[in-house]
Amino acid sequence: MGACGSKGVNQEVLEAARQEAEAARADAKSAQAEAEAARRAAAAELEEARATLTEIERERDAARAEVRVAEAATAAAVDAFSKAEERNASLQLEVERAAARKEAAAADRGNGDDAVSSADDEDEDDRGNG
Repeated sequence: MGACGSKGVNQEVLEAARQEAEAARADAKSAQAEAEAARRAAAAELEEARATLTEIERERDAARAEVRVAEAATAAAVDAFSKAEERNASLQLEVERAAARKEAAAADRGNGDDAVSSADDEDEDDRGNG
């Protein structure tokens, strides 16, 4: 009877161990499923972060391109302004020269008849002072 009694106890212990192993397997599968779900969620977040980074990089590159265009436009405007200043100075010089020629022509026209008498007057002045 001792052998039969211990055989029944052994069966109970084996059954309890088997049930614990099954429960442990179920817990392990559940933990594995949770870990897989967490891995998928992390992968999705990582992909979203990569997409955001890519968008930020595109925006940065576009902004840099806009800056380069603005710099080129500024350089062109500065160059055009410099050329305009040079042209303005050249035109101003031409205006001044034309005004001087006009004055000289007017003086020549106004003094054409008086030129000889003016020269005579100066000779008389020289004689009078000398």
